Amino acid sequence: RFQLGELNLVAYQDILELLVQSLRGRVTLDALAASRLLPSEFEDILLVLATLPSIESDVAHLQAALQQATQLENALMQVA
Repeated sequence: RFQLGELNLVAYQDILELLVQSLRGRVTLDALAASRLLPSEFEDILLVLATLPSIESDVAHLQAALQQATQLENALMQVA
């Protein structure tokens, strides 16, 4: 629905701001697995949320945390 432009995120901006801000520091691959989201699916959601200027920096932080967690897991898999 996001990709088709069927959902107007601006109408939900206040709640989205609170949700994104509450996720800071809590994004881990384990948390994503518990929510049954693939990292790529979460990245897709973040790309859509990044279109809201008021949470752009928070979304960038989440994207960086996701990338760092993914890189760490990949490094651990190579060592094992």
